[in-house]
Amino acid sequence: MSASIAVFLIALPLSLGIALATGAPLQAGLVAAAVGGLVAGRFGGSPLQVSGPPPASPS
Repeated sequence: MSASIAVFLIALPLSLGIALATGAPLQAGLVAAAVGGLVAGRFGGSPLQVSGPPPASPS
């Protein structure tokens, strides 16, 4: 449970920042983060997978 809270605390400002940077409403960032997390959790192939913008961004 503590891991999910930590991920939430990191993902929340990240999704708001991405929405702000792209000019989208902040509510869109919140909805996108919630829907993305639910979809990835439901249809993901591994219980330890990582989803979202940070894994997709180049290092």
